Amino acid sequence: MLISDEMRRDAFSLLRFLAGQKVERIFLPFVFLQHLAETVENGGTVPAYLKEIITAGEQLEITPQIARLCARLNCTLHNHYGPSETHVVTAHSLAPPVDWPTLPPIGRPIANTQIYILDQNLLPAAIGVPGQLCIGGVSLSRGYLNRPDFTAERFIPDPFGPSAGGRLYLTGDLACYQPDGNIEFLGRIDNQVKIRGARVELGEIEAMLVAHSSVSEAAVIAREDAKGERKLIAYVVPASGNSTDLARELRVSLKKSLPDYMVPSTFITMEALPLTSSGKIDRRALAALETGNSQAGERYEAPREPTEEKLAEIWAAVLRVDRVGIRDNFFELGGHSLLATQLISRVRSAFKIELPLRDLFKSPTVAELAYVINEFENSSQNGTAKTITRDPHGEAEELLTRIDNLSDEDVDSLLRQALVDSGENE
Repeated sequence: MLISDEMRRDAFSLLRFLAGQKVERIFLPFVFLQHLAETVENGGTVPAYLKEIITAGEQLEITPQIARLCARLNCTLHNHYGPSETHVVTAHSLAPPVDWPTLPPIGRPIANTQIYILDQNLLPAAIGVPGQLCIGGVSLSRGYLNRPDFTAERFIPDPFGPSAGGRLYLTGDLACYQPDGNIEFLGRIDNQVKIRGARVELGEIEAMLVAHSSVSEAAVIAREDAKGERKLIAYVVPASGNSTDLARELRVSLKKSLPDYMVPSTFITMEALPLTSSGKIDRRALAALETGNSQAGERYEAPREPTEEKLAEIWAAVLRVDRVGIRDNFFELGGHSLLATQLISRVRSAFKIELPLRDLFKSPTVAELAYVINEFENSSQNGTAKTITRDPHGEAEELLTRIDNLSDEDVDSLLRQALVDSGENE
């Protein structure tokens, strides 16, 4: 049976309905399954007769709430995959006891369906190698109504099918075959972004955020600033009893498992993530939101003396933020190795001192770096303005002072050369 829109929006009513009607099997998207699991933990009626839960529509994440619900009910969770251009084409069942991965596979092809993982040349990818998930078989739709161009682009002749004349649907989804024959869903190809020259899968970051005990829901998008540099923005819904310093807590947690470029530069807390009419996360709505309520730097402390004032101005310019307090950590505000090099170059020019890059890593706040600079100036014997000395090879400093005018690719290459020449390391 289908439920009403009113009941669909009221998890408490739906749970009472499931229990009262002794419903044994339900089909719903992941987001609403999470909502039901949270509602049960907040006093909602336990649907004691439920033995099978089927979810599809978006990537399934085994959150702590969903795991506890399935364990409590001793029910089987079925993870299905199938785009709108087909019906369900793969299935994977998770049976109790609950000891499931955070991102379970989408399973194996069903009968009369062929699944291929193809590389950019539409050739089969090796086991474990990501590629585009492509579908063949009798489940395909005829195409898009009144869109022959789009149909021809996404439905191509099937070179692998058992009979001539078959078609292959290019889903645009990224996946790989696991050694056991199951398929691992990795996200959308267009959700795979490049950050500072490295490919980043946003779903991987989201999964690690949701696995954190202080986070209920999470979404990550890539946004470009005024100069065209891409930055990762994380939108999180805190769990109950969550720490007030959530951004710092999540950065520390992510840095234990992810490289620097995959840690979001900004964390924004929300009461709930925006959803589309089908219950999926509305990423377009997230992209349209302002990022002014970032947790970064919310305990602002103003500069107290000229050195701190100048450093705060430089940091704000390099990080492209409105203001920087003296206790703000450069790397927690989104700074990384390339920006660190830009900042040190500007500091050297502003204060006419030779400041090693490693000093920023040792003293990453405005107050700490100002202390280093002031101590250096106080120890000067004659008190005259200091000039930047050239390194033994004579090239690294000149290259660093020109770094602001270069592209990201040039900066990356330049940084490696400058660090080699000067002998500095992170």
